[in-house]
This record gives sequence, structure tokens and C-alpha cells, in this order.
Amino acid sequence: ALTAEFFIEQTPRDQHQWASDLKSRLVLPQNDAPAVCVLDTGVNRGHPLLAELLNENDHDTARAEWGKDDHYRNGHGTQMAGLAAYGDLTPVLDSSEPVILTHWLESVKVLPRFGSNEPEHYGLLTQEAISLAEINAPERQRIFAMAVTAPDSPDFTELGKPTAWSAALDSHTSGAMDDDDTKRLVCVSGGNALLQKRSEYPSKNEVTSLEDPAQSWNALTIGASTAMDIVTDHNGDIVPGTPCMAPHGGLSPHSATSCLWTSKESRHWPLKPDVVFEGGNVATGADGNREEHDSLCLLTTNSDIQQRLFAPFWATSAATALAAKMAAHIQAAYPEFWLETVRALMVHSAEWTPEMRRDANMRNKKHVAHILRRFGHGQPNLTRALASARSRATLICQDSVQPFEKTKGSGLSTKDMMLYPLPWPKSLLQENSAVNVKLRITLSYFIEPNPGSRMVNSKYRYAGCNLRFLVQTATEKSVDNFIARISSAISDDEREAYEKPDDTTDGWTLGDDLRCRGSIHSDTWSGTAAQLAEMEHLIVFPVNGWWRLRVQHKKYNNRIRYSLVVSLETVGTDLDIFTPIEANVNVPVSV
Repeated sequence: ALTAEFFIEQTPRDQHQWASDLKSRLVLPQNDAPAVCVLDTGVNRGHPLLAELLNENDHDTARAEWGKDDHYRNGHGTQMAGLAAYGDLTPVLDSSEPVILTHWLESVKVLPRFGSNEPEHYGLLTQEAISLAEINAPERQRIFAMAVTAPDSPDFTELGKPTAWSAALDSHTSGAMDDDDTKRLVCVSGGNALLQKRSEYPSKNEVTSLEDPAQSWNALTIGASTAMDIVTDHNGDIVPGTPCMAPHGGLSPHSATSCLWTSKESRHWPLKPDVVFEGGNVATGADGNREEHDSLCLLTTNSDIQQRLFAPFWATSAATALAAKMAAHIQAAYPEFWLETVRALMVHSAEWTPEMRRDANMRNKKHVAHILRRFGHGQPNLTRALASARSRATLICQDSVQPFEKTKGSGLSTKDMMLYPLPWPKSLLQENSAVNVKLRITLSYFIEPNPGSRMVNSKYRYAGCNLRFLVQTATEKSVDNFIARISSAISDDEREAYEKPDDTTDGWTLGDDLRCRGSIHSDTWSGTAAQLAEMEHLIVFPVNGWWRLRVQHKKYNNRIRYSLVVSLETVGTDLDIFTPIEANVNVPVSV
């Protein structure tokens, strides 16, 4: 199979021919299609593969004196744009099929031509850049891709604690600053590790921390994995004697992690990254030293089009562009879905590869946490995100709750809990009682950060409201008992946090403690159809946040919206569960 190396080694004239062939096969997006907005070093919209996707009105800069062009020496923003539009160009060029594009491109330059921005301006600049894109095309839906991070932010700690930048991102994405409560989805790169020797993998990745603002609660934080584990030359022939650092399906050598975030304080903050996408690999020579090969990279658009049209691209920047592309694809397919839902579907569709699970005892929650700190919830799958199947049914609910209410005197108490009957085909499950099944649930919501976020030391004082979900257990025969258990736990002197229910975590991959971090909670239960038949209800409920703890801000009547994705699939048996579940659900987009 051809790799990026083949196209990079082509002459400029041949590269133009390849690009012309691709252009002739393009089917441009609909006029009202969403966009990926790249917040980066600018984009060269003169590139023949970008010109028609990036309109002049959507090409902007946060500061006029910086210009709109891609000033970076390797054209970082242009490389982001190419992957955000097409994905890896290698299979796209090596094809004769039409290429149906689902979304447009936008660019707002956020980095100066010379020098660097002051750290105290990072948050404001990001907010201004987001607003510029929205002013330029106010009716358009969009996903933001930002692969600009900082290891040197003055108040960044290795604990995943909020900073001024991550809090500014959380505030803007939640819509807290707007009259119309506009939500935004930003895909943020986790940051990179630089390994020089084979012996450093993966230990150096595990002591290289994710960078600010990757700890943002509302952003979708992207790490990098790799399936590129064979070095080839420009003819596609295997190059002997050049082993790769990372195994197939493992952590990309370029990817930072949150393995350092293990202190007692860090339990208050999200586990990051959220998901991983392809970020390329690195080879090593006989001496064990790093060797870079274009065949271990993705192929994208090059900024200096006078020299060449294609460039290799890698690391969490490449992974972030791919993530934004997938998010825009979901948005184009389902324009009625909230951004909380788009984020939920990406996490919900993610899975760990066998390599990611290797040597891990999945019953040991410390082992599971270690996987999460490197890979998040795994690699998303677009097909799984977009559709159900005969033996896999996915249900989506978009809803909201009022978490708190003022009681007599000056006190506040919990107000709403949302109970959902799960539309399982109970008789079918009981008839096939020994069949193994998997239930996956993902709850996604955007938090409003505390205005004094740089001083907080607890998630209950950072987020306006935290949400949780629980499922009725197989041994819990009465829904009244299920509700009473949760109600009594929450109302137990309205304690600061309802952390651990009096409930078994048997069958759940993450369990109560791990899945309650951050503002996207996803977990999988595995068991038999007979057990699942008795798990008839799911409840979404609020726990504390500063809306309740800081009464003077008068946020206690606010509502918080959320997306809930629930899927059921059979394991090893092609049992049609989709048809009876579809019959049980009256409204297509409701649990």
C-alpha cells in the first residue's frame, strides 16, 4: 500500500497532477453545511485543495498586523486545514472514487508572526478568535480545532487543575458569557512528547504532562495513538532493520499523557485525554536512536505551494484535526444534534485496542485509570457514531434539568432528577438469558466555570453543577427503591458531594469513582441478557456545584442541558435487538 512517503517524493509537477485529479473528483459540501474552524498559524488558502473550501470571508486573524497567511515555517495551520477537510490524503489521492466533502473550512490566526503571545492573554485571544468566526458566518454550525497549547503557562500545575486559559475556554464553550447561551465544541490537542531513543518509550510519554488548556472540562481533548508500524520507501517496499517505537494500536510516541496527575487533589479534575486519533509513529535505527520516516506520518496540504503541495504531519496536532473532521461529519449528518451530543457520540463510539488493554487487569480500577490517562476512552469510530445496527441499538436523548431550588429561609436543595425507563425487549432478553450483552451509557454536558476559578480547589466549587447517572441494578426489583436510594443519598444533610452510591459496580468497566470525573461520563456494563432484563431504569441527577454553594450569584434557578447516549449490543451472537427496541421507542430521538 502507498504511504505519505510516495506522494512527498513526487516532483512538484507530479504533485500538481495528483492534486488536479483529486479536485476533479470532489463533491463540495452543501451551502448550509457546517465548518471546521482552525485556530492556528493561519492558512494558505491559495492551495488548490483548500481554495474552494475556505472562502475569503472565512479567512481571518485575531490581530490585523499578523496577517491571515500561514507564517509558520512548516505551515502548521495549512497542515491542520488539510487533515480537517480530507483526513489523511494518502488513501484519498490513491483512489479513483468521488470524494464527498461534508463541511467547509474556516481559519482564524491566533499566533503572531514574530515572538509569542503573553500567557495572560491566551484565554481572551481564544475567545476573540471564536467570536470572529461566528461574526463572519453567524448562521453556520461549526467545530473548532485548536492545536495550540502551552507548557509554560504561569499558573499551570501537573494536577489537571484549571488555569485562566482553560477556564476562559470552559466559560466560552458553555455559553455563560452570552445572552443566547450559545454552546461551542472545541477540539484541543493534548500536547506532545519528544522521544530521542527507543528506550524512552513509553516511559517518557508518561512523565510528559498534557499542556494547558488540555485540562478544560468542556473541550474535547485529543491524544494520539498509531496504527502505522511499518517503514516503507517511496515505492511502498518495506525498509528492513528499522523497527518502530510504538506497536500497532498503541500510544503514538508523540503523545503526552496525564499519568502524572495522580495526587489526591487531582481526583477533582477530569481524566484526559478524552479520545485518541492517529498521530503517526517514529522508527529507530540499530543504535536505538530516533529515525523519522514520512511513511510513518499522515499526508496533508503544504503551505509553501511553490515548493510542494503535500507535507507529512504527525503528533497530537494531526490527531486534533482528524477529531474535528469527525465531529463536523456528525454535525453535517445530524444538524439537529446539540454539540453536547456530538461530543457524546465521539466518546461513546470510542474503543480501546487490544494493545491499549495489554497487560492490564480490567478488574483493577488502577489499571483502568492508567489506560484512561494515556488513551482516554479510546479510538472513536465514525460508523458506530452515526448509526445503529441489527445487533446494536443506540438511543439518544437531549434534555435539561433545574438542579437546585431555593427553599424556605436562605437554603438551597436539589430539585430535579430525571428517570428514564429503558426500552429493553424484556421477553427477548429473558428468552436468550445466557447471551452476553454490553450496555454503554454516555452523559455529556457543559459546565459553567466559577468566576473565581483560579482560586478553586474542588470540582464542586469549579463547575456550576455536576451531573451523574446511575442504572437500576439487577437485584433492585423496585423502581421506588431505586429512586429512594438516590434521593436519600443526595438529601443526606445535602452534603457537599454524592460521591459513591450504596451500589455494586460489578460489570462496569470504569465504575462510580472513575466515570464521575469532568463533564463527560462514559461507562460500559457487561453481563448476561438475563441480568440486563432486570435493569429497567436509568436516572440522571445533579450533585453540588457553585450555583448552589455561592448563593449570592443567584444561579440557583438555572437549568443545565445534557445529552444522554445509551447503546445495547449483543456479544458474539447476531441477535436482532434493534427492531424490538425501535418498536418500543415512540420518538426517534428519545430514550
